[in-house]
Amino acid sequence: MSLIMLNRVFHCKHCWRLKRKFFAVYQQTAEYLAPPLPETIDERLKKHRHMIAPKLDEVISPQYNPYYNADRHRSRLKRQLWAKYGSKSGVDTSTLFPSKETIRRETEAEIEWWPTLQQMQNNIKEAEALKQQKETERQEKIAENMAKMPKWIEEYHAEQEKTKQKELEAAQKKTIEVQQAQEKFGFEIPSHHPMLKKYMENIREKARKEKKAAQKQAFKERRKV
Repeated sequence: MSLIMLNRVFHCKHCWRLKRKFFAVYQQTAEYLAPPLPETIDERLKKHRHMIAPKLDEVISPQYNPYYNADRHRSRLKRQLWAKYGSKSGVDTSTLFPSKETIRRETEAEIEWWPTLQQMQNNIKEAEALKQQKETERQEKIAENMAKMPKWIEEYHAEQEKTKQKELEAAQKKTIEVQQAQEKFGFEIPSHHPMLKKYMENIREKARKEKKAAQKQAFKERRKV
């Protein structure tokens, strides 16, 4: 609201309430005192006001690293001093930006060592193509294995049946051997008795020797032929 409009309002005899409110707000604003800052912030501000910027030669310390670049280190320190102390640092702002020679060297290094946008796009396309190829091969392998699944299930059941048959034959053979041993001893003897176990071991050892002798004889006959 402009001053002309305010004067018109305040000279109006019907606007005395608005005039009273306006001057009350104006008086409060004029007499307003901001609360004091915390002590830590106040101390930091005072310290910053009286801060003395160090000289650049005082900040730079000698470096004994063979890969140390003095110009780069000096430029970084200049930027740090300007960021912290501003114009008090005495740093020439024109030296904060890279020179034409620096830009030229960086551009040459970028062309020589860094991949271009086209190269990065090609690399992404190659990676995606390789990923798609692996996924296609995986899907083909899954389809091939699923086609072989009925045959594998049939072979598994046949192998299980064969194993069960072998176990049944072994159990029957053991039962027959125990019966023969009991007939030899002339009395019923438990299957876990030490005498029966020793007798069964002797029979098995004798059977192994006979089988081995038969194999040797068959081998000699084949050599003769």
